[in-house]
Amino acid sequence: MTAPTRYYAISDRATGETVRLVRSTTQDRALAHYVADTLAVRLATQDDIIAAVEAGVPRDNGTTNQLTDKETA
Repeated sequence: MTAPTRYYAISDRATGETVRLVRSTTQDRALAHYVADTLAVRLATQDDIIAAVEAGVPRDNGTTNQLTDKETA
């Protein structure tokens, strides 16, 4: 038996603009599909870290599942 699917609107947190509609069985899977299609992740090298810090790239703590105030706004 196949799980029912729905369309989920993926939106930009900063603007609220819908950037993609994804048909999926769950909200989590819809977001994972969008992220996998648009972003990539790899282990940062020491050079990556130095360049990112120098460029002012924000650092996040992904060791908890708690959302920050910015993420819940």
